[in-house]
Amino acid sequence: MILKLMLAITVWQSDTLTATQVRASYPDFISLNFQQIQDQWGYWVGTDTLPTVHPLAGFVKERKMYLLYLAQTVMADFSDAASGNLGRPAFRDSLRVRFYQRLQADTSFDRLILGPIASYLRARGGLVSDYAPGVPIVVPLRRAVAVAARFYNPDVILPDGKLGVHICVVKHGLFEGLGARDLAVEAVAFAAVSEDVNLPDSVAFAGRDFSIAFKRVAALSPTPPPAERVARAQETMWRSMEAGAGLPKLLQHTTSQWDGLPFTLRP
Repeated sequence: MILKLMLAITVWQSDTLTATQVRASYPDFISLNFQQIQDQWGYWVGTDTLPTVHPLAGFVKERKMYLLYLAQTVMADFSDAASGNLGRPAFRDSLRVRFYQRLQADTSFDRLILGPIASYLRARGGLVSDYAPGVPIVVPLRRAVAVAARFYNPDVILPDGKLGVHICVVKHGLFEGLGARDLAVEAVAFAAVSEDVNLPDSVAFAGRDFSIAFKRVAALSPTPPPAERVARAQETMWRSMEAGAGLPKLLQHTTSQWDGLPFTLRP
């Protein structure tokens, strides 16, 4: 056991990694988990902490929510097939294989994961020897703000009739009407918003804007049918968050802190 641990540390302390090695490490920090509660099976994805000797430990810690969002998008494609089949061990094994194959073999995820990893390592004296990240695309800040606003989702009608708001990671239909999707922009926005909402309003970038937006949602009439009521609340929330100064500052701050993103923001 000691010998195996020493070998693993030796490999990961190397300054040069191959793209194949990096892709093969995804299961070390992106997990697909299954759980049975009574007679029902479910799944969830997570991001796991790496040993400090691992050259990607800092990357994974810094971009935990970014990676979680990307993993969730992969599982969203498999959710229909998973429904009703998770009770079969062979199906769970097959689903886990397909999940990691998608992350490792789909070239679109090279842009989303491998590229940022290569840039992260290069900035710290490391190297992915056989991979060169592409040129970042330019994304208008206004568009990124519109994406970020849609993570504030007032679609929960509480028992007392009031509306509740949660940070949504599953309903990707919320981005309809914003043009072609970019998972990198969505993942960065999700990570930024998720961190910001856990900060006190006094230091959160968008805390004050959210308080104003939530008051506007709460002031809406409670009489329409539930679907119409939620649609009005979403439109009110999103327009209010887009109009505030917080989300542009939040996104500019986050992107300035992260190496190697596949896009840059244009004011």
